[in-house]
Amino acid sequence: MGATPIEKIALHPGDIMHIGIAADHGGFELKAQLTAALKDAGYEVKDFGAYELVKGDDYPDFVVPLAQAVVKGTIVRGLAICGSGVGACVAANKVAGVRAALIADSFSAHQGVEDDDMNVMCLGGHVTGYAESWELVQIFLAAHFQRDERFKRRLGKVAALELSCKGTLDGQQEENCWANIHSDCTPAKNMKSNVTDMMIVPSLLASNQSCFGQEAERAGRSGADRLHLDIMDGHFVPNISFGPQVVKAIRPLTNLFFDVHLMCSQPEILLEPFAKAGADEMIIHVELGEQVPSLIHKIKSLGKKVGLAINPPTAISAVQPFLEQIDLLLVMTVNPGFGGQAFIPKCLPKIQQAQSWRREKNLSYRISVDGGINDQTAAECARSGADTFVAGTSLFGARILKAAVKKMRQIVNENQPGAGGLESLKSTGESNSPDSFLRIQKMNLPEWSDLK
Repeated sequence: MGATPIEKIALHPGDIMHIGIAADHGGFELKAQLTAALKDAGYEVKDFGAYELVKGDDYPDFVVPLAQAVVKGTIVRGLAICGSGVGACVAANKVAGVRAALIADSFSAHQGVEDDDMNVMCLGGHVTGYAESWELVQIFLAAHFQRDERFKRRLGKVAALELSCKGTLDGQQEENCWANIHSDCTPAKNMKSNVTDMMIVPSLLASNQSCFGQEAERAGRSGADRLHLDIMDGHFVPNISFGPQVVKAIRPLTNLFFDVHLMCSQPEILLEPFAKAGADEMIIHVELGEQVPSLIHKIKSLGKKVGLAINPPTAISAVQPFLEQIDLLLVMTVNPGFGGQAFIPKCLPKIQQAQSWRREKNLSYRISVDGGINDQTAAECARSGADTFVAGTSLFGARILKAAVKKMRQIVNENQPGAGGLESLKSTGESNSPDSFLRIQKMNLPEWSDLK
């Protein structure tokens, strides 16, 4: 079914490309109709189920993974549907960092985003028909959060409440969690606190290159948070890896977030092909100099997250002008171009400086490390302030990838600044498990930290 044209609404698929949708039996038909309309309009749609019509299914099974994907950044906005829409809204809002609302009119669809930064819109499959729902979806996707100080202040209070409320965990987990986040459960006492999920990111280039598809699937089952894809042009670095066609081929095989690291002299000609192939984030190098501002603008215009990488010889001050514009800072801990190199300890002060700037400026970029990362060096980087760990040989070279991911996650959780009880939340090693309703996100209180 094609999209019904509505002239007063301007869709911007270049701004928001990755959309997630989930529904139980009460919204199954509407989900199918909206999915077709979104694809016709140029959006990339991730379907979280249900995949078949089963009268007795449960909306949390589909809505919670959708909500977690929004918080994680795998998708930009989500649509959750059940019979009345109420249950889907309740389930989505159990995931920390989600701002879901049940919408049945155009005013709420627009203001929900502009004023309240709504990132999941809930619809009632038995309440609004397809034509009305499609109009609401278009309004939802075309609107943008205004970032007015008043709205940011309100959302900051919601974020503080999200951290200070009890009752989501049981027993010792609850005691450990809250003892380490709020010693007296008072948000004002912890205004500058940054609590960040530690991410483990296998690097595909270190896997069995004769079967990238199977290796991507294996990474997806390992409990990893993202998949790192190294793109080398033989000029910026001496090696050559692979191009957009490989990314396109493996994209349907895993739900993992794709970090595409462009070690290329002319990344501008590759941005759109990799965006279309399925990249979620594109990382460029600060060493490109005057090209960096235009490249950042281009990546954002494609609806993708922006990463900025820095090589070991380059002074960390080179990235400072761009910190407010990026989603991730990648500190290379080897000279790029070849895998299996030894970690360079002199890069640790760069991580410390990046963490210091992030805290001082109340920014929300992730700090990633790549090169010679194993359990020992990951611990050192975690103590310095890193939160995202790209590892190739140490993960894909392990006998059991899932066990290696779980072990590294435990180690970095234990070594992050202020660690003490947070690792209990990650005991399963499955950061994207559907029953992990509580996700403690990085928040700068009392101001709202923009997660986009």
